[in-house]
Amino acid sequence: MKASRRRRSSPVERSFATGTEIGDLLSRNLKRVDSLIEIFDKRAPQGSKFTEDTDILRAAVVLLHAALEEFLRNIAIWKLPSTLGQQSNIPLVGKRRGEKFVLGDLTPHRDLKVKELIRLSVKEHFDASSFSEVSHVEGLLRDVNISSKRIDATLPLLGRLMERRHRIVHNVDRSDSAPHRATRMKMGSVVDWRGAVAEFTSAVLDEV
Repeated sequence: MKASRRRRSSPVERSFATGTEIGDLLSRNLKRVDSLIEIFDKRAPQGSKFTEDTDILRAAVVLLHAALEEFLRNIAIWKLPSTLGQQSNIPLVGKRRGEKFVLGDLTPHRDLKVKELIRLSVKEHFDASSFSEVSHVEGLLRDVNISSKRIDATLPLLGRLMERRHRIVHNVDRSDSAPHRATRMKMGSVVDWRGAVAEFTSAVLDEV
């Protein structure tokens, strides 16, 4: 009886993160967020109302949201190829959404397996996408057939993180009542959002 040979993954397959690698990437990103929180705490252990100090926390919020987005993109690239239905609106790599393609468009990808081509298409699609609302997160989780009460419990805090990140990035975190000032930022809020991201991502990895 011949011993079974272990299938070797192609270079394209090896370029995508596995579940363990996704978790490791997230852990490193969360440590960067933790470092910013620690820097703020050392600089202003009793808290601070000065924008120059709390901008450290704003940077942590932006980085935390980026870590969450990278995690979600990696989950999509990892899991979507095996769950995509015929009605998927993700275009072929190199094409725009809704743009049809013919057999000739597949010629540049002739050496790829179908699954590899789907993964490249998913990656290109999500590299140009943003998870700026909870509904975007919920949509992805539905597409990869992930759900749990533990995940649902984290979504309200993730929503607040996304709202604050939007204010920081698109409105310099200006206060509505005093446009010449920044909205007050508390370390406790950032810590809570960081905890929600950690809990959410842990719950997702437990479900995949």
